[in-house]
Amino acid sequence: MEKSPENSAQKVSFYLPKLGVGGAERAMLILSAELAKLGFQVDVVLDTSVGDFLSLVAPEIRIIDLKSKSTYTSLPKLIAYLNREKPDVFYSALDLTNLMALIAKRFSRVSTRFVISIQNTVSIHKRALLKKIIERLMLTAIYPWADAVIAVSQGVARDLSEYTRNSVSQIHVIPNPMLSRLFQQPEEDHIHDIWQESGNLSLVLGVGRLEEQKDFPTLLRAFAIVHEEHPSHLIILGEGSQRRSLEMLISDLQIEKYVSLPGIVKNPLKYMENADVFVLSSIWEGLPSVLIEALGVDCPVVSTNCPSGPKEILEGGKYGELVPIRDVQALAKAMLKVLSGDAKKIDDAWLEKYSLEKIMRDNLEVMGFR
Repeated sequence: MEKSPENSAQKVSFYLPKLGVGGAERAMLILSAELAKLGFQVDVVLDTSVGDFLSLVAPEIRIIDLKSKSTYTSLPKLIAYLNREKPDVFYSALDLTNLMALIAKRFSRVSTRFVISIQNTVSIHKRALLKKIIERLMLTAIYPWADAVIAVSQGVARDLSEYTRNSVSQIHVIPNPMLSRLFQQPEEDHIHDIWQESGNLSLVLGVGRLEEQKDFPTLLRAFAIVHEEHPSHLIILGEGSQRRSLEMLISDLQIEKYVSLPGIVKNPLKYMENADVFVLSSIWEGLPSVLIEALGVDCPVVSTNCPSGPKEILEGGKYGELVPIRDVQALAKAMLKVLSGDAKKIDDAWLEKYSLEKIMRDNLEVMGFR
């Protein structure tokens, strides 16, 4: 896609709570950077201007800090921003910011096109019963106010359609863009130190927030079985509330010497390029881009068949091993299969579906620029 001088008059605003490390945040930054390259005026609007990804915002992109204590309290400032700036497109991601964006639309005086992106299987989100009922009612009532709804996978689109009683035909399915070198940091070459310290064992990689959704306890238990038969080293990239409990489990399994939890890494591509197998152990997802990214650098994958995304990405197991969720033995067996050299290969047609160029074309069309 070539830069067009006509784009300079077009303005797109992306809205997020903050710029912490996460899949939605990565996707919005990649999209914003690509639009800026094409000549669009781009704002990144944040409830509060904090997060590890702040330093990765391209210099030509303006950061708008609403300086709000929460997404709820940002609404008046969001309405004021819309009335003042009048962007051509307002693009939000994540459940609460999507709701606030659409409420702001109702109270503002703009002709802006509002696009919301659904990143996860909404019906599976953990909520108390009353909160779940309120969530469903709000999404059903407010999401139709959007000019366009994007789901990151067919599974997410079906789930949203059933959960909110909106037609799936009105939802555009566009994957998040894969990691770009925008996120590659020169200082993040510690993989070689970790790997060499482990004696150059086979490298198993997991990536994600250390939270219940990612189910790293199952991965650790499966890895303990794998290590007995095929000496390996496991690296889990990410941070979260389960760090302490995971460290205790690692100790109980007596695998401390063979597991590393280095914390947050802005771009795990360097690790994927060196791993012998990438493992996704999640209980639920939206579209786990890490699977696409791993395959994109020829790293074999093993994944749970969780809702939703893995089965869709791997085409039913054609491009990687699929196992039931929370099944330690099945996960260990699949990992051993890949580590033994029995890895599935991808083809160029598969990669094309997830190319940045195609994803940008699809997004531009949904935003009304094509």
